Amino acid sequence: MFKNLLRANTNNRDNAKNGLIHGCFNMIANIFLPFVSRTFLIHFLGTQFLGIGGLFSSILNVLNISELGVGAAISFMLYKPVADEDIEHVNNLLNFYKKCYRIIGCVVLILGLCCMPFLPKLIKGAYPDGINLYIIFLIFLSQSALTYFLFAYKTVLLIANQRYDIFVFVQTLTKILTSLFQIIILIIAKNYYAYIIILPFSSLMQNFLDNYFVLKLFPQYKAKGKIGSDEKKEFSKKVIGAFSTKIGEIIYLSADQIIISAFLGLTILGIYTNYYYIITSLIALFAIFHNTMRPILGRHVAVKTIEKNFEEFRIINYGYGLFSIWCSCCLLILYQPFMKLWVGKDNIFKNHFAILFSLYFFIGRLSAVLGIYRDSCGIWWQGKYISLVAGIGNLLVNITLIQFIGLEGVLIASIVTSTLILLPGYFFVLFKSYFTNLVYKKKFIIDICWLILDYVLISSFMYFVLYFIKDDTIWKFVVKTIVCGLLGILILILTNIWNRNFGELLKSLKKFIIKN
Repeated sequence: MFKNLLRANTNNRDNAKNGLIHGCFNMIANIFLPFVSRTFLIHFLGTQFLGIGGLFSSILNVLNISELGVGAAISFMLYKPVADEDIEHVNNLLNFYKKCYRIIGCVVLILGLCCMPFLPKLIKGAYPDGINLYIIFLIFLSQSALTYFLFAYKTVLLIANQRYDIFVFVQTLTKILTSLFQIIILIIAKNYYAYIIILPFSSLMQNFLDNYFVLKLFPQYKAKGKIGSDEKKEFSKKVIGAFSTKIGEIIYLSADQIIISAFLGLTILGIYTNYYYIITSLIALFAIFHNTMRPILGRHVAVKTIEKNFEEFRIINYGYGLFSIWCSCCLLILYQPFMKLWVGKDNIFKNHFAILFSLYFFIGRLSAVLGIYRDSCGIWWQGKYISLVAGIGNLLVNITLIQFIGLEGVLIASIVTSTLILLPGYFFVLFKSYFTNLVYKKKFIIDICWLILDYVLISSFMYFVLYFIKDDTIWKFVVKTIVCGLLGILILILTNIWNRNFGELLKSLKKFIIKN
């Protein structure tokens, strides 16, 4: 397998295909193995330990905002010199990126250490006996900080050269070995310290594997030299724009778990992380597409006309939306029966949470393709405040609603801010800065309105049709899952077969499959 990965491949279509294939394997590893690991953790140690892991991971996601923007800006700036085979320019940018990462690593360490005195304040009620929060947090912090002082900066070469297949292969292999060791440790030792001490070692392995592949595939690139003052100004502008965007996204995604821990406690957080794990698993599926297509679309933006790019954008957004509807409807129907079978009736929320999680997932996906094209066009500066406003708005609404209506307020806050800020904000930026034709705007708005209507009609119909199918055993759940999946596909086809976008989507898929 290493031999196949080390081949030189400059074909964009092959790179996309390989990235999708390896991304699917990575998704399976990221969903199945952590699922098994979490199940063992619940069985041997309890739900509160899931809450601790979720809380500390969220804190570190916030601390890692110092990196956000740097990687995205460097990746964008590398597309042209990599395509032009300008080795000296690539080396200059790589060396600058390396220095940035060293500084970021120091910042993450310092901020992490400063957070330690406040850790008990972020947990309402008790936490497991015999657990030292500070030691556990230091282990999580070491995993996060190690990356910045080793070779993680080199992964930008894999992305810029469209070798996403290698990037996800390393992630997959690391995930498999990490999860297996964690499961073995739980069975033998039943010790949380031993369970999480594996994490820093997994970071080490991933860094050394990334470095190995980069050295083998791109030996011509060395981190040396300096970038010019004009390029530093361009870099700074892109970083500020990307940083503002990403910091908002991190606050939006990570604040929920910190707030739940502070107001409702680790037990509720542990149950919430089980529900949210299903959402993140689906997002990981969509991320395969995001990460594979982003550099390819970046090149399309550089070489194709705006008209052709809009037609491509419209088909991608429509296909992405249909898949989002199907996943959201399946979530609505299958969430509660799956959770009952997995963690038991004592560790689930009330049935209306399935509706909230389904809506939360669907609304979040509506702005995703807009975000992909924003990154591909490099227009972070123009929309630098949108995600930040959404993140802060979500945080404030979270804190307010959770005190009045409880956990439901967390999901409602995310749904509201995504609908009222993220979706219109991303639309405004992309269609003001790139797709400026008024006709394009009207077509996109029509497409989005249709997808929303389609979701409401299909989810309502499927909920009332499938609600009465029993799902109290594994086999009955499997039958319900199959019926739900097939019925969802059938209704999507029937409601969209007349749509021009549906025909164009089928043509594009057929063309892609035949050529591959």
